[in-house]
Amino acid sequence: MDSTATALPAGLQLPCTGQALRTALQRRDLRTLDELTRHLRVAGYRFDAVALATSLLEHGCASVADAFGQRVPVYVRVPPREMLPEPRDEQTPFAIAL
Repeated sequence: MDSTATALPAGLQLPCTGQALRTALQRRDLRTLDELTRHLRVAGYRFDAVALATSLLEHGCASVADAFGQRVPVYVRVPPREMLPEPRDEQTPFAIAL
């Protein structure tokens, strides 16, 4: 379990990253946006899609109402941080990532 999962309160995690959501909005990729919101709607959550996307992009989180009117936090997925396989050699003035 990574540290981001323990730092967040219980809630829903969308199956996309903030960057993927931003790209879908910029490209007006309605298929991707519909796929994300369809899962929430099928589960019975109520929300305004534009407000949800705006809040997710601005804050990384938003909330939706469940069938009982309770607010449930929603987050975008945060990919794990990639670590370099070995410590950087301080004698090398720069490194190129491939």
